[in-house]
Amino acid sequence: MKKIKLILFLGLLFMVGSLTSCFRAKPQEFSSHGMTVTLTSDFRVATGENVQFFLQTNKIGFAGNQEFKDQLGLSDHELERYTKAVLTASNYQDAQIQNYDDGENNFMYAYYTASPNMFTYKYMLVTKEGQNAYYCLNFWTLEKDFDKYQDQIFEWAKTIKVE
Repeated sequence: MKKIKLILFLGLLFMVGSLTSCFRAKPQEFSSHGMTVTLTSDFRVATGENVQFFLQTNKIGFAGNQEFKDQLGLSDHELERYTKAVLTASNYQDAQIQNYDDGENNFMYAYYTASPNMFTYKYMLVTKEGQNAYYCLNFWTLEKDFDKYQDQIFEWAKTIKVE
């Protein structure tokens, strides 16, 4: 009798696990303005002021802008200079810039905190260099939640592709 109950319990546990896995977010690719990122199906396209590419869930946001090199007065291989300029223009010049390069992905990133409204958010700025443009990309969430999502955000940053 105990074996039958154990088998029924394990079978029920397996069924519940199978059903809940159907509702988990699946990877989804989003593209706009020369930028492509793989996030999850939880993200939705949104609109934002002065933002070319804007995606969000109820917990995490992503925004990206493309800036053409010839309009910026920057040339090739000046990604660090571009990153510093972005942070300075936003008054976050004290943020520590780091480079990530695993042979397949290369980008610069920095973390900073801001309070654009009554809430405080923590951001991961990612900058990438494309053929004719630099790209400024930001992930963010409430500061109190950032540690919970930081590793996932970094993995998503590695999926960003630019033209």
